[in-house]
Amino acid sequence: MEQPLLPQKSFEKNKKFIFYVILYGITTQCMNLSILGPFFPVQAKEYDISETMIGLIFSGFPLGAIVCTLFIRKWMNMNRKVFMICGIVFYVLGMVGFASAFYIENKEFIISSSIFCRFLMGIGMSMYDNPSLSFIPLLFKHKIDRKLSIIEGMQNIGFMLGPLLGTLLYNIGDFQTPFFVLAGIQSATLPLLLILFPKQSEITEFINDSILLTQQALKYRSTYESQGQNSICSEREEEKVNRNSNDDNSNISNYSSSLSRGNLSSMFEKVSYIYSISHFQVFLIFIMIFLTASGFLFLDSAYAPFLETEFDLDQDIINYIFVGSYTCSSLSALIVSFFTHSRPSNYKIMLSGFFIGFLSYFFIGPAQFFHFPKNLAITIFFRYVIACCQSVVYIPAIKEFYFTISSIYMNKVDDDQTIGNMASTLYVISMQSGEFIGPIAGQALVECLNFQMTSAYIAILGIVGIIFVYLFKKLFKQFEFKKKHFEYFQVKQRIADISSNPLFDTFQHERCSSNASSNATNSSKEYSKI
Repeated sequence: MEQPLLPQKSFEKNKKFIFYVILYGITTQCMNLSILGPFFPVQAKEYDISETMIGLIFSGFPLGAIVCTLFIRKWMNMNRKVFMICGIVFYVLGMVGFASAFYIENKEFIISSSIFCRFLMGIGMSMYDNPSLSFIPLLFKHKIDRKLSIIEGMQNIGFMLGPLLGTLLYNIGDFQTPFFVLAGIQSATLPLLLILFPKQSEITEFINDSILLTQQALKYRSTYESQGQNSICSEREEEKVNRNSNDDNSNISNYSSSLSRGNLSSMFEKVSYIYSISHFQVFLIFIMIFLTASGFLFLDSAYAPFLETEFDLDQDIINYIFVGSYTCSSLSALIVSFFTHSRPSNYKIMLSGFFIGFLSYFFIGPAQFFHFPKNLAITIFFRYVIACCQSVVYIPAIKEFYFTISSIYMNKVDDDQTIGNMASTLYVISMQSGEFIGPIAGQALVECLNFQMTSAYIAILGIVGIIFVYLFKKLFKQFEFKKKHFEYFQVKQRIADISSNPLFDTFQHERCSSNASSNATNSSKEYSKI
């Protein structure tokens, strides 16, 4: 009988370098994003740009990300490396163009150029983040939440370093200097991608090998468990397994050829975004991310002017407050990942963080109907609470999407790449949709009312929104994520990391020996441990 198929050793060894490339690109991306909140709104006031226009400029970024994500969601499997390289190029061009627009001191030109450049940056972010985030479940199947927590932590480190470096560069040069320097740091991702990131053919071969390995291992596990101690393999069973193995190889070959031709429609016929989001838990996670992102980006666009106006703080102090916020978010990400790693479902943890975060919006101003005096320490404290709660919602999100959607399509779709792409796409669209609506609606309300009352209305909207989702729960398809589903995926996903285990050789070579029965029992126990 032929040897079991094992994932490419070279690819396995390079996984950590691939992860570091993804990590560097996302971290530098966040450094660039973070300098907008503390610097741009204050700079825009010098050109008499209204709050509504500031919100519209902020929203150009998520709009570009949404449009691009909807377009590339079915095609990113064709060549992840090319998409990611194009993403970095677009992002850097957008950063340089955004800063350069202020050299021409014309209000209308600055507004139009800023919106376009932010839109271009959003496209760049989508083309880099979508292929890379959807790649994480394929590379690290049983460490998804740990790797995502590292990414979230590095994102927040990027958000911390951005204002710090921005302040230093701003004092050395002018408003444009931080944007140009950080864009240069971001562009260093390009040689890393070209050198360390694998070619699409290698990725396809790795995925194909992993799929076949998973199928074989699950099949052998099921066979041995059903045989028990008294079963002995017959020649007929041997022929059946060989025939099934050949069928598996044929399926993998067809899958590979469809990828090489770029014909992905057959894979997507089996899964549906509309069908997936019609399930209550998927929709609930989507809405939580959407509302969290809308509130948080509203703060990014409105918090710095509020601190400057109400408390007469200078630019350096405002930058340090933003740095403290991202520090809290980083620490929260590490703590959340520790508690959510071994849990089969974490949406209740996400709900608790969501409600605590949105209750904090009442007090960040504070809301005028409370008649509390304005206090800088209390304002900063609740800003930091919101930052912590943001991580509680974001960290488990992709894992929740991935496991829930996988469970919905269990025994229907055995394609981790398609499920991973769907989880990543839903995560990005929900976040970017919120980041698109938040600044526009929030800044319009600030212009009509003020920051304090706008924050209170955001709190009411978030809490009431989730309550309404629960009130209309019966309108959605119901799916209970049971522990047995989680255990199934634990076994299935960890197979990818035991390619060096001689257990598979035992399966193959001793399968029809006289001690097949005892080997079967030991193998079942070994898999039970997994």
